Amino acid sequence: MQEDEKHAAAASREEKGKSRAPAELDEEEAEEPPREDKETGATTNATKRKKKLLMITTGTRGDVQPFLALALELQKEDKWDVAIATHGCFASFVEEHTAGTVRLYPLEGDPGAILHSDQFVKAAYEGGMMDMANILLEETKKVAEINYRLSWAAADDYRPDLILASAVSISEGLAIAQKLRRPLVIGASIPLYPSREYALVTVRAKPFSVGVFNLMLHWLVFKTGWALTGGPMINKFRKELELPPQKSYHMDAAPMLCFYSEEVAPRAHDWPEFVRVTGYWTIRPSSDQQLPEEVEDFLSAGAPPVYMGFGSMPLKDARATATQFVAALERLGMRGILCSGWSKEGFHEATQGHPHVLLVKDVPHELLFPRCSIAIHHGGAGTTAASLRAGIPTIIFPFFGDQPFWAHRLAELGVGPPEVVPLKEMTQESLEAQIVATASDDIKHKAARLGEVLRSEEEDGVRVAAKWLDMYSRETRTAPSSDQPEPHMRWVPDEECQGCAKAFGLLLNRRHHCRVCGGIFCASCLTQQRLLNYPFNQPQLVCGPCTPHQLAV
Repeated sequence: MQEDEKHAAAASREEKGKSRAPAELDEEEAEEPPREDKETGATTNATKRKKKLLMITTGTRGDVQPFLALALELQKEDKWDVAIATHGCFASFVEEHTAGTVRLYPLEGDPGAILHSDQFVKAAYEGGMMDMANILLEETKKVAEINYRLSWAAADDYRPDLILASAVSISEGLAIAQKLRRPLVIGASIPLYPSREYALVTVRAKPFSVGVFNLMLHWLVFKTGWALTGGPMINKFRKELELPPQKSYHMDAAPMLCFYSEEVAPRAHDWPEFVRVTGYWTIRPSSDQQLPEEVEDFLSAGAPPVYMGFGSMPLKDARATATQFVAALERLGMRGILCSGWSKEGFHEATQGHPHVLLVKDVPHELLFPRCSIAIHHGGAGTTAASLRAGIPTIIFPFFGDQPFWAHRLAELGVGPPEVVPLKEMTQESLEAQIVATASDDIKHKAARLGEVLRSEEEDGVRVAAKWLDMYSRETRTAPSSDQPEPHMRWVPDEECQGCAKAFGLLLNRRHHCRVCGGIFCASCLTQQRLLNYPFNQPQLVCGPCTPHQLAV
């Protein structure tokens, strides 16, 4: 019965927004009219309404949190209203971090439940990367189409001025942006754009020495993924929105903001200008926020502890993992804080009776890590950012996805151990060896120096991203108003320029198409413009009549 109600609610949300046409979005665009003060008779100036940003992101809590960090920064100067379309299971998480200032449009699915399912845990610890990928793919497909429609309903209801889609939501974000004639921006936690300098980091942690192989890997994975899964579902969704089909993933369709630090992963030299690296999107603790009393007491009772926690990553045997941690610290004469995260069983039994280890459920990393000596974790982008910002050595036992990439980057930077050990291969011996390896003065010094740089104002990623979005929203023209209908494509051959009527020649005065209306013009009657949400972000030729209407930066 509960399942029926759940799907009925989802279907109801999905139906929202199917009735309005995109042109209606412009009715709310105008500034408020001047108002007369009843007491003084004075007329107040018109007030400009806040810009509206819709974020579309799916994944684990660590995938959602950076977007909330950016939302909070955008709201500081009272210029933006922000809504987020993400999994409904994160409702309390969104409320907790934004105090209700960010509206949630719930999507279906619970990634955490998938990761902790018996089937996935078995694939992770007894199978391989492809086994995990297949399970994630099958589970994602179950809710993908309904989430596309829910994301569209959210956008149609919220009427955003700008859409920010995560890396896994690029295609539905592009379709929605094109339908509403609104600008799209992509947010990525990894070096996602194809390059000779990086392989596709979710598939291969270290790049090939021959740069063209890195480009080929991007192409192969994107082509295969589109053909087998993404393409059919996305094009079905695009057909529902009365949009033409898409032939592949469009990495060039919108500007991309990569929210990590160039100090950790340098910007690729062959990336186009519209791919920017902003720095980490981190939720900073408020001035009055404090650690729990039991944590404060433990920290004050001795030397800075070693932290270990694996967030939402599943553990095959939580009790064995906790026992290894307790025993390793005991042998090394160190104290520790163990975060249970999603693991509900085993940790308490393993730590009971061991006063040198404190068990916690969930503690803000930004407050805790600066008071630790070492951070041990799975290598999620957000947790990695927190431990690096704290300026302490970081040991990553990667599980999957982009985590091996970050582990290898930290080894190359010299702020973690030189050897990378996967989480499923972790033993007490390897744990001890990794801790000992990070005890060198060189690693401590490099970690401390990197932390200083990442804590600087120049590395305030949410501030950099918010400033850029503010600029982009001002410079980007929105959709044509209802009395200025969007030009229709008309690809008709002609013998003379539709602008100046000059005849075309074979070599001189060649013909060119306007990329907005499709009309044929000479080069003198066209200008280079960047078209909003066009499949390629490079400037395109646009005729004079279309320039006031076209959606350009």
